[in-house]
Amino acid sequence: MCASTKLSQRQLLDVEAGNFRELPGGIFRKGFVRSYLNALGLDEPLWLERFEASYRASGLAESSETEWADFAVSVRNNRNAGKGQPTGKKWLGVLAMTVLLVLLSLCVWKFVIVPKLPQHGETLTLPAISLET
Repeated sequence: MCASTKLSQRQLLDVEAGNFRELPGGIFRKGFVRSYLNALGLDEPLWLERFEASYRASGLAESSETEWADFAVSVRNNRNAGKGQPTGKKWLGVLAMTVLLVLLSLCVWKFVIVPKLPQHGETLTLPAISLET
């Protein structure tokens, strides 16, 4: 179990026994619990919430810790909300804009630049420049 969670035996025993004082604070404590839950194959959000409730009930949690934990959970949920969406839809807009840009370029070439070019047999006349001052 220590190898799969990457926790020492003492830390693993503290997690199992609920010895919150013995665990490091903040994000480390939560990371230890998360590793333990993943190793056991338990539902992480459900059991993390139970752990946080138990930790708060023990009276060891400071108000700033609980606010930070809520903020971290909110950020994590927002990041996970965008996952699982196919990336093809993102690139569809880029493809459409590229096609429109190419079509616009062709229209400018055909209707603006080509009519101003000299036709076969015509010579290009340049304005006369006077060298006298």
